[in-house]
Amino acid sequence: MSLTVEYIENSGLRTRVLRAEGHRQHVVFLHGIGARGERWRDAAEGCVEAGHPALALDFPGHGGSTKGDGPDYNSPGFARAVAAVLDECGVAEACVVGTSLGGHVAALLALARPDLVERLVLVGPLGFVPLGDQASATMAQAVVDTGRAGIEAKLRRLVYDDARLVTPDWSMPSSRSTTRQGHPTRCVN
Repeated sequence: MSLTVEYIENSGLRTRVLRAEGHRQHVVFLHGIGARGERWRDAAEGCVEAGHPALALDFPGHGGSTKGDGPDYNSPGFARAVAAVLDECGVAEACVVGTSLGGHVAALLALARPDLVERLVLVGPLGFVPLGDQASATMAQAVVDTGRAGIEAKLRRLVYDDARLVTPDWSMPSSRSTTRQGHPTRCVN
C-alpha cells in the first residue's frame, strides 16, 4: 500500500499528512525546518512495506499545511500541533522519527505526551542544553565583530536566491534525490 495525502482539520489549521495503514506499530516522521513530510516518503514507504502504518506530516506553515494564528511557530507549538494530529488520527505508542527541527519537536512531544511516543529516533536534532552566559556572549561578540557587511557577504555565499531557478520541475526531483541519499528505504523491525 502506498502513501496517500490527507488533510487533517484541527484547531483552525489544515495539516497535510502522508499516510498509509498497516498492522504493526505506527511510525511517525517529522521533518526539519523549511522542509515538509514529503522528505520522508521513501523511508515511510519502506516502513509500510514492512507492515507499519506510517504518517509524515507537514508542520504548520510548512509544505501543504496552512499557517494560521493559532499555534506558536516554535518547537513546543509544533509539538502540540503534532499531538493534535496524532490524536485526531488515533495514533498512540508510535515510533517517532525526527530530523533537525523535527528531532527537537519529537523529543518535546515525547516529554509532553509520553502516551503518544513509545520509541524515539532523533536524526541530527537541535540541542536542549542552553549555551550558558559565556558561550552566548562569545557568539554575540562574534556577530558584532563580523559586522553587517561581513554577515551579508557570508549569507550571500550560503544562500543563493535566484527565484528563476526554483521551478516545480527542479524542486521535486531535487527533493526526491536528497530524500533517498543517506536515508533508509526499509523499516527495521
